[in-house]
Amino acid sequence: MKKASLVTMLLLCQTFAVFAEENPVTKTESDTTLSTVVVTANQDKDSTLSAEQLANKRLMTSDSVQLLDGEPGVSFYSGGGVSSLPVIDGLADDRIRLLVDGMSITSSCPNHMNPALSYVDPTHVDSVDVMAGITPVSVGGDSIGGTIVVNTVDPEFSDSDSALLTAASVATFYRSNGNVSGESARASLADENFSIGYSGSTVKSKNYSDGNGEAVRSTEYESNNNQLTLATRFDNHMLVLDLGWQDIPYQGYANQFMDMTSNQGHTFNLRYTGDYNWGELEARIFR
Repeated sequence: MKKASLVTMLLLCQTFAVFAEENPVTKTESDTTLSTVVVTANQDKDSTLSAEQLANKRLMTSDSVQLLDGEPGVSFYSGGGVSSLPVIDGLADDRIRLLVDGMSITSSCPNHMNPALSYVDPTHVDSVDVMAGITPVSVGGDSIGGTIVVNTVDPEFSDSDSALLTAASVATFYRSNGNVSGESARASLADENFSIGYSGSTVKSKNYSDGNGEAVRSTEYESNNNQLTLATRFDNHMLVLDLGWQDIPYQGYANQFMDMTSNQGHTFNLRYTGDYNWGELEARIFR
């Protein structure tokens, strides 16, 4: 049976070889050429969010990172109620450089429960710049994933030496899921050369509910932020001192085995800017 099978296979192979030689396969253009397919996409670009663009977003979140929701290539890892971590094109945490009013701040705690943008309340943010990939030397230039630059409101000055500039605003909001409530206030007094300003905010939330209406444990939080700004300017020179203090009595973390309690932080930020014939000089000392 083995010999018969082997002979049969050889005969079949010879028959197929003869058939193939007598009937060559002719290739047509439609068999070998695919139609052209053009794929287009928008490349991630650096984006800037102005005060006007941020106005509506401030009411939707108490977490400054989530002000960037919807920007190209930007997402975030949710942590506590005011402590998400930003992601740019899949790179997150220490791979992103974060500047808050020119201060290079890194996340604290082994679990990074104190990210840089948790130190600034959304109501204090005046503008945000998001730069993906390689960034200018002027903002550090040593980040892998990108750079996020957050600026709070600049000090105000009067246009006339004889007139005082006074300004004040208050705001409040409420969100039903979690019974989130918050208030913020801002006030400033200035003449042509001196300015003093204050901004403060507070937000408090209970545990929010999931789609079934059940409370998600360890999602409650409370955060209080204050900042005092003293500034002076003469000719083309300006000196600004920002003093900030933050108090987070508690912040739950549904993704950790611990919560944050009695977390306090103080900020000292002194900066100088001056215009000279050869260019602009900026110097900063912060802690």
